[in-house]
Amino acid sequence: MNRVVLVGGGYVTLHAYAGLVRGLRGRIRRSDVEIVVLTADLSHSFHGFTGEVLAGILPFDRTRTPLREACPKARVVHAVVTEVDPQRRTVTYRAVDGDGDGDGSTSTLVWDHLVIGTGGREPAALVPGLADHGFTLRGPGDIERLATRVADLRAISAQDRPDAVVAGG
Repeated sequence: MNRVVLVGGGYVTLHAYAGLVRGLRGRIRRSDVEIVVLTADLSHSFHGFTGEVLAGILPFDRTRTPLREACPKARVVHAVVTEVDPQRRTVTYRAVDGDGDGDGSTSTLVWDHLVIGTGGREPAALVPGLADHGFTLRGPGDIERLATRVADLRAISAQDRPDAVVAGG
């Protein structure tokens, strides 16, 4: 059996999965090919409605699709990848539980094909103060954390509300 491992839960993984299923449908059905998704976030966030979520117009959970629903022919593993060894063709990962913490157990998968789609990250550490006082949008839970903070600020009277800066578009 061939194993395809997709690392990440974003758009790259969704598009790679869709292409694999279209191209290998019969082989997947016969169990000649296994697709495994290793993801730190069990749901895919659609970023197209980030503004509506932050404005309180749309609930955050309406922008999320569980990866088990989006990738029904894949084995979806809630995990953080800790090592990729291209010579041995292995990926090592640490399991993550429902609280976002791992139980400490690690596992290793051998892959025939590997797609790494972990996305880009804002360089928050390069801007003094941003890591401590700013919010980013691309990592697991980032949009929800920012939406919660914006909702908290809405509850403060306008005269007591701190200033905010939006960088990027």
